[in-house]
Amino acid sequence: MCCEISEGIPNKKKHDAPESVNTKPPKTEKKKVEVTEKIDIYYFDHGNSAYYQTTDSPPILATEKCAEKTDQAATRFWAEIFGTIHIGTAFITAFILQLVRFILYSIIRPLTVGILQLLADYFIKPLLSIVFNALIQPVLILLYNIATSFKDLCEPIAEAIGLFLREIAHVCAAIRIVEVKQGTAPSVACT
Repeated sequence: MCCEISEGIPNKKKHDAPESVNTKPPKTEKKKVEVTEKIDIYYFDHGNSAYYQTTDSPPILATEKCAEKTDQAATRFWAEIFGTIHIGTAFITAFILQLVRFILYSIIRPLTVGILQLLADYFIKPLLSIVFNALIQPVLILLYNIATSFKDLCEPIAEAIGLFLREIAHVCAAIRIVEVKQGTAPSVACT
């Protein structure tokens, strides 16, 4: 079964702006054909289950109606009971969660921050100060003094070795095969 429905569906073409009222007739006017969009709707029938029955349908019994009503009433009754219990458990759950939040936020957090600050101010900072002043700084000063004394000790020896090597360098410079002098060449002038 197919039906054609085109009412209330706009065209795919755009409509022109509404024409203004003119006293002059238009010179040439082309006839516009309005094309409507066609939509086909197909209906699917799910059928009736009674159509496939081989015997007559049994009569509707009063006990079945009563059983359905009883089932609905029991379902509603237990839903109300458990809804009431849900309200109580929601109240208890909210209480427990807020209690834990209070304990963590108001008691545990300030205690941990305070304990860490006290440990840092009264234990870790003095400990680091003692370790630096009593152990690290004296060793570093000793090593600095040893290095300075070694430099002062080696300075005259280095100067003596430098003078000795300078003389050897002059002797090696005197022994050469080619002498290269940089500068201007002697000018040859005509007299």
